[in-house]
Amino acid sequence: MTHQSLKDDKDKDKEHNKLKVDLIGQKHILLSSEMIQASNFEYLTNSEAVSFFVKKGADKMEVKGCQLFLQKNQGDYCVINLLDQELNNLFMYQTSAVFLGWKTFELHPENNTHYAMVVSVLLREKFIYKDTFDNDEAFMVLRNSTDRVL
Repeated sequence: MTHQSLKDDKDKDKEHNKLKVDLIGQKHILLSSEMIQASNFEYLTNSEAVSFFVKKGADKMEVKGCQLFLQKNQGDYCVINLLDQELNNLFMYQTSAVFLGWKTFELHPENNTHYAMVVSVLLREKFIYKDTFDNDEAFMVLRNSTDRVL
């Protein structure tokens, strides 16, 4: 292997590290049975969650929340904004490893039986910044925490 090919490999590794995405939290959306019955399942499965990123520094992006687009029927959809912990804090409980909580959102202005419950769990910063867990381990910690609520 030549010096140039080693340098190219190091550059590829640096580029790969820039694009690395770490699992730091999970959100689960539970819909009321009335909401599911009033929705067309084919359209409901087209619902999406879109991350909301903010540029932090020259080469870093930070996730500040997400928007959930729930499509009930053709042309009929709801948007749930989860844009920052300060705006709609979901976390009611904390352990030494995670923040955990849930919140209910009404999806129809005239019918309070159409709602979604969002359950959220987030690793504490000390575990994120110290790279304590790889993604598989983080998934297991987050999933086990969520299972206790569900």
